[in-house]
Amino acid sequence: MNVSAPQRSIAPGTEGDVLVELAAVDVPRSGRQIAERTGRSHVAASRALRQLAEQGLVIAKSHPPAILYSLNRDHIAAPVVQAMADLRCELLRRLREHFERWSPAPSHASLFGSTARRDSNEQSDVDLLVIRLDDVDADDPRWEQQLSEISDDVYRWTGNHAQIVEFGESEFRGLIDEDHPTIASIRADSVLLAGRRLPARSARRRAT
Repeated sequence: MNVSAPQRSIAPGTEGDVLVELAAVDVPRSGRQIAERTGRSHVAASRALRQLAEQGLVIAKSHPPAILYSLNRDHIAAPVVQAMADLRCELLRRLREHFERWSPAPSHASLFGSTARRDSNEQSDVDLLVIRLDDVDADDPRWEQQLSEISDDVYRWTGNHAQIVEFGESEFRGLIDEDHPTIASIRADSVLLAGRRLPARSARRRAT
């Protein structure tokens, strides 16, 4: 599944993108605005909007020189549209709930990479950074079981494989102090799922 645009697994055409965009806003938008925000051509977006208006899912109001469109939230299909718009949030909710149940708990867990940046595709992995407390052994059976379970669950939820990047706390702090390029990449787009935010470089290291 394209986790950045999960509605395309259900409604792969322009109509799905248009509906999800309208579900995310309360202010009516022009066809050109919707085309720009969905990455669809103006012609394709306008055609989809006309078809959806004919079905009653979209309200079209003349506002010269444009026609403004909004989602008809009273339509019986509107809850389905809203659910499609909330699919990415649902994935984040499930991930957070999963990590809340961990024992031993992670020091930190976050989503990063293309899924966090929202530029993934159907073949993209779901990248997870998991930092282990120093008093938890990497080969602790409970810890290994939790990593295996979340990997399996991500695949069941999305059809995408989980790519888990795991570090111990001290090991990860060492990478931060070394300004390792991997850390900058993770920091740029990470979405916190559990535990503390990523630590900053140590004061001693910054002073050198």
